[in-house]
Amino acid sequence: MNIKKLLFAALIVVAVALVGSLGRAGDDKKENDSKPDDLFAGKIMMVHLDPEMEVLAEVLSDVSFVEVHGRRFLVGMGADTKRPDDWQSGKKVYVGWDRVTGYTLLSKEEFDEYLKALTARDHGA
Repeated sequence: MNIKKLLFAALIVVAVALVGSLGRAGDDKKENDSKPDDLFAGKIMMVHLDPEMEVLAEVLSDVSFVEVHGRRFLVGMGADTKRPDDWQSGKKVYVGWDRVTGYTLLSKEEFDEYLKALTARDHGA
């Protein structure tokens, strides 16, 4: 009987420790989420969106998070993609964080190289 009590007590201790560590992991996430601008500073963000949306990607610079009516958004300036039909270039763009499936961060130089490669591909070079 004492072994059962001992095992039960050990199980409770493990459960309490697990719950405590999960609570701390959540706190760490809150701290990381509170300073996203440092991660995005000086970068161009290529945002990959939910495939059910009409637009599958956005390209933003000067990105930060904002909350609007309880919903979290990435907000940034539409990056200059050098495309004449890119009406978002230079305009403030809001992207619902719940629609983001991933993102790629590039330096300005890396983004310029990416655009050159796309232009060369489009022109058959």
